[in-house]
Amino acid sequence: MAGGGSSVRPDGTFVVTNVAPGDYYLTANSTSSAPPGTVTPEREFAQQAIAVSGADLSGVVVQMVKGARVTGRIVPDAGLAFDFPPSRSAAYALPAEPDVPGRGGSGDSKVQDDGSFELKGLFGPRVFRVLGAPNWRLKEVRIGGRDSTGQPVDFKDTED
Repeated sequence: MAGGGSSVRPDGTFVVTNVAPGDYYLTANSTSSAPPGTVTPEREFAQQAIAVSGADLSGVVVQMVKGARVTGRIVPDAGLAFDFPPSRSAAYALPAEPDVPGRGGSGDSKVQDDGSFELKGLFGPRVFRVLGAPNWRLKEVRIGGRDSTGQPVDFKDTED
């Protein structure tokens, strides 16, 4: 169930009003704007479960993190060549639990001509997909030398 929202004050405090009793995910994310000609800072995210019982909650602390970074490469089966420019595809790390809002990061990256990609700002359980590769299907996802095809990978904090 979606709740209310709030902006964070300069001192880091926030107030969310009129929240009905129940279990919620408190999510926070930073904006990623920067003056023209400067580097855009990486977005930061936080999420934690909270239970609202009808009484005011105070002292809730939310620790923001930049999220995990994933680098990888899309490769064809041995002996085959790409029959399309890899840069026409995109790599995705989609939330494994789509009904849980605010899992951080867009989780998508344009693939470079050599098949490489980089995903940033990830946290929570994610599954990997590649879209835009005509007549190709994802066969295998290997992370750290192990097969993770179709299995969620749970990212925490700033691990790579």
